[in-house]
Amino acid sequence: MFYLFQSDRLESLAEMCAHIHQASPLDSVLAQEEVVVQSQGMRRYLNVFFARKLGVAANLKFSLPAGLAWQLMRKLVPDVPPLSPFSPEVMRWRLLDLFRSEAFQTAPEYENVRLKLESYLHSSASADYQLAGQMADIFDQYLVYRPDWIDAWQVGKLLGLGDDEDWQARLWRYLDDGSQSAPHRVALWEKLLAQLDKSVLPQRLFVFGISTMAPMYLQLLHQISKHCDVFVFALNPSSQYWGEVIDEAQILKRGDEADLSQAGHPLLASLGKQGRDFFDFLSEVETEQDIQVYEEGKDDTLLHCLQNDIQNLIMPSERLYQQEESEAGAQQAWVQVHDANGNPVCAEPDKLLNDGSIKIVAAHSPLRELQILKEELSLVLQKIPTGSRTILPF
Repeated sequence: MFYLFQSDRLESLAEMCAHIHQASPLDSVLAQEEVVVQSQGMRRYLNVFFARKLGVAANLKFSLPAGLAWQLMRKLVPDVPPLSPFSPEVMRWRLLDLFRSEAFQTAPEYENVRLKLESYLHSSASADYQLAGQMADIFDQYLVYRPDWIDAWQVGKLLGLGDDEDWQARLWRYLDDGSQSAPHRVALWEKLLAQLDKSVLPQRLFVFGISTMAPMYLQLLHQISKHCDVFVFALNPSSQYWGEVIDEAQILKRGDEADLSQAGHPLLASLGKQGRDFFDFLSEVETEQDIQVYEEGKDDTLLHCLQNDIQNLIMPSERLYQQEESEAGAQQAWVQVHDANGNPVCAEPDKLLNDGSIKIVAAHSPLRELQILKEELSLVLQKIPTGSRTILPF
């Protein structure tokens, strides 16, 4: 069964997750509660929340989506090694071995790769190690989001993706030359989905704090829900349907057919196609339960105004402020403007812009960014009680 919980506040999702964990314990007291998160930061947040809410956070098993998929592959697909030869860290060392090999320097099949990478590889003593790591991460993303590219490159086809496609395809064919102890995840995927069985799955699966997910992992969750209970706690910034929200730049690419009236809130549009596809999937999947928790919007700070706009799909251009002349005609004062439903919008914008609820800082280097962040956090933590401190970096 597929159970869906949506909110724009992480603490609301954590509250519901903790309630289910406490009110409906697993059949075995020794069984681990399986939780899928998008990052290690989310894992730490939920761990701390459970400890504060329930008094203890124990026997929780956290996995990233890729980690969950690999665990299931090891259980269901024969001869899958504990460590995938196509994991990013392993691919890093394999690419580094290639960059430092004599074959890479002399073999004609790598000529195009050398032309593209030679200047960078010789820029410093550790440049080849750094480049190998970057390329490993890129190929890992291709395996998740562009499996069709991987399939085409493997059989020697190019898809006309630009000047950088040929040398990347050459590097991929080196990584997947058929000598590896296990195929990559694209090749394993169909086997995994076909062999999913309740006997290797947990009693239930929590998926917490997710706001976007690759299509292949959505497909996996949907298949798992046919064999066990899947509880998805989705961090959805809007209570309205926003699957058709796209940014103005994408609309303008349509040329003469461009219609800017189709543009939605720019921050929602910035989540991109993957974010829209994720919530489209959630709106279409058959659910046993669908609960949405959204608090009534406030307009007392700039941050609250922004959150209210996103929650209710109000465009910034619709939040207008008008000025009225006083009787003397010499002074002007901001007055509230009401929306189409007669609800008042934010108060005086001049005050809101300087209320400190949103700060945008430009720095000349990543080091200076960290220094500014440290200074700002020190000031904030001095004003916040110890028991209510929660910091989430993005």
